[in-house]
Amino acid sequence: MGKEMHSPHKITFMKKILSYFCTLITLLFLLACEKHSETLVLYTSQPGKEIAELLEAFQKKYPNIKIEVFRSGTTEVLNKVFSEAQKGEVHPDLIMISDIVAMESLSQKGILQFMDIDLSKFPSTLYSADKTYCGTKKINMGIIYRKGLSPVPVSFSDLTKPEYKDKVVIASPFYSGASALTLYVLIENPTLGWSFYKKLKANGATIVKGHKEVVESITNGKKSIGIVSDFLAFNAKEKGSPIEFAYPKEGIITLTEPIAFIKKKGASKDHLENARKFVEFVLSHEGQNLAKKQGYMPILEANQLGNKTISINTEQLLADIEVNKKEFGKLFNH
Repeated sequence: MGKEMHSPHKITFMKKILSYFCTLITLLFLLACEKHSETLVLYTSQPGKEIAELLEAFQKKYPNIKIEVFRSGTTEVLNKVFSEAQKGEVHPDLIMISDIVAMESLSQKGILQFMDIDLSKFPSTLYSADKTYCGTKKINMGIIYRKGLSPVPVSFSDLTKPEYKDKVVIASPFYSGASALTLYVLIENPTLGWSFYKKLKANGATIVKGHKEVVESITNGKKSIGIVSDFLAFNAKEKGSPIEFAYPKEGIITLTEPIAFIKKKGASKDHLENARKFVEFVLSHEGQNLAKKQGYMPILEANQLGNKTISINTEQLLADIEVNKKEFGKLFNH
């Protein structure tokens, strides 16, 4: 019995059907990819290099979740969020800033979303009671000074010594959330208070924008001593800057760089799920190891510095922060 022969017309028709079928499969695949490709918006005060490394690590694990970033000082980030919220045009899905007080302010104003994440392994001091934000790392404030400086500083009060006349530099609390928090802690300290800042003024202290500028001023020799976060100082020293860092005897001021979800109208379930994945990645073993490599102290790592940690009343700090910044501005004509 002979083989069945197909006519040229029938073969052409079958090829067309196959071609249409392949095209349809391709379109469905592209639509599926587009559907599962998400773009989240993150507002942060974390230094550009560190946030870029974090995003790169996250997107290796979740290549279909893209992150757009707005990065600036904590105060500017906060003002942007408040402005958008007032207009009903909130853009970020996530926010990560160095100031726990600013985060508490966002929470009290109803701008943050409940974090549906298991935080049971973290100490309760690292996240808010209503679980609207959680710390991501430990950043400790202390004294940065140029290598070879004499006498070597051991306390915040040392910055007011005549030996450091016109050599002191600090960040503005109007730009840096960490500086605003430090301002509160130091003026509440019974041995320092506003007298400390008045003495800094009389000693010719210079005010710069943020902690990055503090490090730069000391690295290039324009200034010799200042207040800054430990990870910035250690990272600069590792790169060859002629600087040293000391934890002050008054105690350590610790920031936790909290992260939170921002409430957004109409956010899909998938969108919220992807935002949750980012936060869980930051808090994961992998995310915390990356933070450690960047010079931060992981949030689950015990304080091995041997210095006492200064407790912070977040609610009182929030209530006083604007008054404190106003007084600071008057004092330094800033």
